Amino acid sequence: MPVTGLHFLLTTRCIYECDHCFVFGGPQRTEVFSLAKLKDVLAQAKEVPSIDSIFFEGGEPILYYAVLRASIEHAKDLGFECGMVTNGYWATSPEDAELTLKPLAQAGLSIVQVSCDELHGDEGSQKLAKTACEAAASLGCDASLISCQLPGDITDEEAEIRFRGRAATNLIEEFPRKAAKLFDSCPYEELREPERVHVDPLGFVHICQGLVIGNLFETRLSQLIRDYKPERHPVVGRLLEGGPMKLAEDFGVDTSSGFVDACHLCFVARSQLRGQLREYLAPEGMYGIDPETTE
Repeated sequence: MPVTGLHFLLTTRCIYECDHCFVFGGPQRTEVFSLAKLKDVLAQAKEVPSIDSIFFEGGEPILYYAVLRASIEHAKDLGFECGMVTNGYWATSPEDAELTLKPLAQAGLSIVQVSCDELHGDEGSQKLAKTACEAAASLGCDASLISCQLPGDITDEEAEIRFRGRAATNLIEEFPRKAAKLFDSCPYEELREPERVHVDPLGFVHICQGLVIGNLFETRLSQLIRDYKPERHPVVGRLLEGGPMKLAEDFGVDTSSGFVDACHLCFVARSQLRGQLREYLAPEGMYGIDPETTE
């Protein structure tokens, strides 16, 4: 399992509540890493020789600016390349954007990816995103825009969204359904040997959002990676054998209504199986369940 990148979901809080968000980010979410826990996880990442890059994502990581800056600085001191994914809401002018980004670049931020499409807001939001990207480039960062579009709207430079998370309920009605038997593989994630994993504020290590291999607040990251046997994982093993169709079939999930894409079927199946497989399908927030409530 040659993991080279560790991506922090610094927080699930965001100023937007996008219909396609696969972590169910929004203004009401409260999960966030403390600096102490971030430093602990960075120390664990240092124990894994193959990891050479750290990304900070969300939600919106700049909402917790002081923690973000200190974490970038600490990660850089440990020898990691540092990147960030943001929606650029803070780039209200070129000057303001540079004022925001310069301390982060000085701390060690070298890659900035900015979400910029209709799913992330209106034309005003997209203008902010472009201003953020331009400011990052002016500071010497490797800067790029991320564009996610609905099927039928994409160009060669854009990526089609995946119908998981909030998209699995909010965006599926206008698209045709296909038979579950067509989804006999995972077309998007490298589940056998993932090159990057995500870690959320609760410590869960995700190889796909909501599909976890353990919790690094209970077991060291290096141990989780060494112990990962994809064929023995009750969810991953089935996805490798026969895709979301196999997962649904083995657990008796009703597939008669059809699905928009492989992610849609996988997310629906996993959502229904959480009661049986909580150890592997976590946390609640990744499935649209308010983490402040009990099920």
